[in-house]
Amino acid sequence: MTQSTVLVTGAGGFVGSAVVRALVAAAHEGSARLADGSQVERVVAVLRPGGVTDRLETVTSSPLLTLVEADVTEPTLEDALAQHRPTAVVHTALPATAHERFDRERTLAPLRAAFSALAKVEGARIVHAGSAWTLAP
Repeated sequence: MTQSTVLVTGAGGFVGSAVVRALVAAAHEGSARLADGSQVERVVAVLRPGGVTDRLETVTSSPLLTLVEADVTEPTLEDALAQHRPTAVVHTALPATAHERFDRERTLAPLRAAFSALAKVEGARIVHAGSAWTLAP
């Protein structure tokens, strides 16, 4: 059976941390599977530089979890994607300034980076969790 890596952006946030905790728990049980049937063997949690891990404290000691600091609006996200080569990405990150002022390019940059990197991995998938307003014209 093939084994997969899932990368989660926004892992320090409310939704992202819940996804990470659930994936790590299911992976420990052997029940975390992707749509293609591959088993999740590793979870890469992307936190913004200096981001807090409080919401992840129950899983940070897991050997299945890798914590990565990367700004999702900078090339560091592309570096993380290239280094860990995930089969799937759960994108829950939103630039901190998005609610203060809408900057379409800065808000969409992480999504574009994820799509670009995943296009190089055959069969890769992405789940975008967030508000549809970030995609609105």
